[in-house]
Amino acid sequence: MTEQQIKQLLAQELANPTFGVTQQFLAIHRILHEEGLPVVRRIAEAEAGIVTAYMAVEGHKFYLAISIATTAAEIVDITTEAFHDIWLRASSEELTTAQMLTLTHLTPIRQYNKGDVRMGTFKHKQSVIDFQPRYEPDTVGSNLYNLLSLLEQDTKGIRDLAAKTECVVRVASYFHNGNGMLGGHFIDASTLKRISNLNVSVDFDLYAEGNSYLDE
Repeated sequence: MTEQQIKQLLAQELANPTFGVTQQFLAIHRILHEEGLPVVRRIAEAEAGIVTAYMAVEGHKFYLAISIATTAAEIVDITTEAFHDIWLRASSEELTTAQMLTLTHLTPIRQYNKGDVRMGTFKHKQSVIDFQPRYEPDTVGSNLYNLLSLLEQDTKGIRDLAAKTECVVRVASYFHNGNGMLGGHFIDASTLKRISNLNVSVDFDLYAEGNSYLDE
């Protein structure tokens, strides 16, 4: 299937739902539209012959995720997928960002020094550098994999950074509070080994947003 054919199939499902979950979701939320068309943030191959389209939801971070069998050109699954913001933060009360950056050749996405002013009068109490790959809608496992792959481009540097600063992988996930059951994150053994090899910690923040499904 072409991308255009996939988007046509998505539009058809939104206009005339064939899945009960589509009807339930559209009863409480609206898909974001631009120029009259539903906004698809990403179409990704989930497995052989299956792609998942991540559709933007008005006013929220999570997605409506629709999986399509490309050979049969039919929808096979519809669910919601959380927005996962995952990055590595190195922080220190003693070192400046310049000193921290001498330990790794990776380029941070943001940085600030202890004492820098933020929002008027507030001053940062630590120096911070953050590392993160380019964001794409995906599962928490895939986003974590991508971050670790970035950090492993300079494993020694990250280990050196972890020895002299507080290095924490931050995971902030924004789930749809559809039925009050958010589920949780699963990290497989190979990923745990990769995290351990970098000598970094992991911190999870889980958020629930959106409207609950209507009672039957």
